[in-house]
Amino acid sequence: LAYIILGYNQAYPLYNDLHEVFKEPFVNNIQNFYNGSINLTTLNNQLISLLAAGGDTVPKRMLQDTILTSMLADPDNRFNVALENNDIYEWAPAEPTRLYYCGADEQVPFQNSIVADSVMNALGAPDVKAENVNPYFGHGACVFPAVINSIQYFLSFVNGTATKEVHAPGKDELKFFPNPSSDLVRTDWAPAADGFTYKIFNTNGMLVNSGKASSGYISMSNLPDGLYMILCTAGSQTKMGRVLRQ
Repeated sequence: LAYIILGYNQAYPLYNDLHEVFKEPFVNNIQNFYNGSINLTTLNNQLISLLAAGGDTVPKRMLQDTILTSMLADPDNRFNVALENNDIYEWAPAEPTRLYYCGADEQVPFQNSIVADSVMNALGAPDVKAENVNPYFGHGACVFPAVINSIQYFLSFVNGTATKEVHAPGKDELKFFPNPSSDLVRTDWAPAADGFTYKIFNTNGMLVNSGKASSGYISMSNLPDGLYMILCTAGSQTKMGRVLRQ
């Protein structure tokens, strides 16, 4: 919620000061994230802890009462208008499109993909499909298979005979050793033996590190503890794997 409101304010804007929107003690943490002194995962953990101390973790309790009341009662509230302006599923993509989702996502309603699929096809889209990557995965668990599917789908247009869609973690997934690790990890992926480029993403899908490796080793030492997705490219091939940093 904080991330969305901060982002929307860059585009519209919606407020002059965070205190107009959020209550204390949440403002200080959100401001620290906005200033870059903490990352999104840390902010998420801090806000959940603060909410839990008040009896539950319902995000709307972070909002000022005046903001919440207005959003619920007034369709023309500035936040509602901004949200509506970004609800843009009512169009027909001319190019092939895939909407990957997981059926147990507790943060983003999977119905978003199903509704978009139905409307886009009704409007004449030639090739739009919503695909349930895994009906049992929640939001965090869905990141890796959804990204892998997306990459494989795009690569299918580069070389349609060389790729296939991946519908579960572990299938065609790059392996790293040791795992978990607090320092260097290596891969025995043969194409990476002569060097490769890599990108490391956290479970929020944010790029946290990238670089080139002349061997099969990548350093995890500068990253906070947590689960990461590492995307490696060697020549014309790209594969992805997971590493737990602890």
